[in-house]
Amino acid sequence: MQNCFKISLAALIFVSFNAVAQKSQILIARNSVGKLQASIANKEDEKKQLSIITEGLKSIESAEKDTKTKNWTETWSIKSYLTSFASLIDTDPNNANKFYDSAVEAVAKAKSLDRYNDNGGLLRRLTTTS
Repeated sequence: MQNCFKISLAALIFVSFNAVAQKSQILIARNSVGKLQASIANKEDEKKQLSIITEGLKSIESAEKDTKTKNWTETWSIKSYLTSFASLIDTDPNNANKFYDSAVEAVAKAKSLDRYNDNGGLLRRLTTTS
């Protein structure tokens, strides 16, 4: 009986840690959006802004692979925001086109998941500016 309790407790701790780890990836990406907005406001160079975007996209890629967070509208909204801005500032046309295509796909995915219009404001801004 005691072994069953220990195994159950270990499984619960593992599952909780995994859920917290993926949620922290979303928080890192959300933080990147804030850093990017501050960087834009401070008129920092494009290299700095692209490094911030890359940091956020790495976190979003981890969140996309998780079974829970891949179905969050926020995951796809953040991805669409970061990739759409990257498509505007990247000087390499091939990279800019890849970012643009990724942004369009992310907006479509976010819209399909946004049943309660939680991220409607962000999605409207993204679709009206593109």
